[in-house]
Amino acid sequence: MICVFPSQLLKGALALWMAVLTAIAGIALAGQASVHEVTGQAAVTAEITPDRARRLALEDALYLAALQGGVAIDGFSAMDASTALSEETVLRPTADILDYTIIEEKQVDNTSRVTIRAVTGMADPAACEAGLRRHFTVFSPRIYVSPAAPAWAARQADRLMQHVVKNLPARANASYELATDTDFDATRRQRTDQSFDYYVLTEAPAIASGDYALQFSLKVDAVTADTDARLVQEETVHAMVQVDVYTGQGFEPVFSAQIQEIVHAERDYFINTLNQVLQAPRPAFDADMAASFAGFVDAQLGQFLCQTLHAKVSLARGRALVPLGRRHGLAKSHLAVLNKPDAPFRVLRIAELMDAEAVLSPLDPETDLSTIDGQHVRFLEAK
Repeated sequence: MICVFPSQLLKGALALWMAVLTAIAGIALAGQASVHEVTGQAAVTAEITPDRARRLALEDALYLAALQGGVAIDGFSAMDASTALSEETVLRPTADILDYTIIEEKQVDNTSRVTIRAVTGMADPAACEAGLRRHFTVFSPRIYVSPAAPAWAARQADRLMQHVVKNLPARANASYELATDTDFDATRRQRTDQSFDYYVLTEAPAIASGDYALQFSLKVDAVTADTDARLVQEETVHAMVQVDVYTGQGFEPVFSAQIQEIVHAERDYFINTLNQVLQAPRPAFDADMAASFAGFVDAQLGQFLCQTLHAKVSLARGRALVPLGRRHGLAKSHLAVLNKPDAPFRVLRIAELMDAEAVLSPLDPETDLSTIDGQHVRFLEAK
């Protein structure tokens, strides 16, 4: 959407209005998702049929709902052939449309109107529905134990990651294929085609474009410091667990989270008798610590699974394709939204649905498909 301002007064007025709207939206998004009811409309003309006008009105309503959730304003100056300078502003939605319901559709005179109720903002993982599914391939965890860490840390690290993998959260919208005997190298996968990679063909599992690679990492380190006027030396062992998710389509990183905890602290009193009496015993496998890390993984994967489903569009045989289908929970009722900073807000419907692939068609049939090639879309579902 582009607004051209003939005067500084109008420019300032709209800027003030947008600032107020952004502030209100920010309040709504700070704690939870917000609900908005908006109406989109499109004119029926000799070139635009009633069916096309209805689709354009729905696209307009979704755009307005997204603006209610948050707005970014980009401004620039434009000069025409006569050197006349005009100020232009591009308004972009910054919030996700989490869900929407069509409340009313009607045509008044030569105008098609569609009213929707939309939810924008951040989804609550506890209330996240299990309609859309993610499929993960879980690779061998990466474990690094610093030379400064005590000898027992390496054994504990291996057992800790085994516990995390064994206790992956069971969710209706997630499935896991274990490949924990196989290392994962995202950089290698990014620069080579899996169908021509000898290692992938002979040893490593191939990952479908619409699926994900799940990688856990553990880093154990120790820090030694003098305390109590240098009479006591304290060694603290830290463990950091990291969760990384990569797409099967290009192996781009799409999610990462980490947590660090102190797993052991030990004091050296420089006096053997005191050490024997006061020194902490070497820890056995700490079930509480393992449960803490497993709980962290559960919570982080829950947040990722609650995000809207994304995919990259590719053109083949004159059709816009995404590597998602029925096995990912998609249905014909889903819409795909393209919202990129340097591209117009566009909505696409599912024209054809297969098991692991879908053909998308813009609501506006006049859209040039080449403009969406390589773009990312996120999927919404009408209730």
